[in-house]
Amino acid sequence: SSSFTAIEAPAAAGGNTLVLPTTNGSAGQVLQTDGNGNLSWVNKPTSEFDIWILSNGAADDQNPITGWARSTSSTATYVGTGMSHSSGVFTFPSTGKWHIKYHAGVKGDNIAEVRSKSYIDVSTDSGSNWTTITRSYATFHASGMATYEGADTDDVMDVTNASTFRVRFGIEFSNSSAEVMGASNTTYTYVIFHKLAET
Repeated sequence: SSSFTAIEAPAAAGGNTLVLPTTNGSAGQVLQTDGNGNLSWVNKPTSEFDIWILSNGAADDQNPITGWARSTSSTATYVGTGMSHSSGVFTFPSTGKWHIKYHAGVKGDNIAEVRSKSYIDVSTDSGSNWTTITRSYATFHASGMATYEGADTDDVMDVTNASTFRVRFGIEFSNSSAEVMGASNTTYTYVIFHKLAET
């Protein structure tokens, strides 16, 4: 037959055996070697980078914080499919090791002292149960004036099932008059999702 497939070895390759997998793999997969000549089909690594901002501020405790919108800043950069959001709960586009950063911009207006706790909650069962994986605290004084503060917290999590893993963000205040800041045209409170590697 005139139809064939050939793999040509380099002239100085010497003895080298590559063992192909027994199946054709799935669409989009690539071959990976184990270093001993055994090849297998694996999913091609995907990159993800997504930024969301709080478009409306809210006073008092918020669990979860809602009102998120994807940043429309001219300098915002996005890679991949991006996160999905509904009522303060985010879902992942794919499995992998994800770095999640949460910055809460907070404000107190004529309050003697304000303490805030911002935190990240994760669910592995589609939102039935939640676990706080990291938290950050801030204390500031706002007597006689408006005072602003920021609190950052972040974590790296291994999302092993994109269908069941969820993440949400919350904040608590020692004074109900304090607020987490948000605006559609300014980045006060934001979250960043960055996929670092496959699971």
